[in-house]
Amino acid sequence: IKKPNSSPYQVIHDSMQQGLGRLNVRYGTSTANKMMRPWLQDFSIYGVDYNPPEVKAQIKALDDLGVKSYLLWNASNRYTKGVMEKY
Repeated sequence: IKKPNSSPYQVIHDSMQQGLGRLNVRYGTSTANKMMRPWLQDFSIYGVDYNPPEVKAQIKALDDLGVKSYLLWNASNRYTKGVMEKY
């Protein structure tokens, strides 16, 4: 991916899919005693503005993989309004 900040869905989907695959190889496919809770980007950087569509794309990528738990990250604690609604 040439500009990861411009591809929020693909970055989260592909990296989480790979991570979940590694967990399954190491610990089996049972969900008992294993969880991944990723941090999602909620800030603009390198000329790419992160607004509701970008943040929601990351959340949708997780939902498409069955991951229901995540944390949003913004070092200044200024989170994007409206992203917690259904995308």
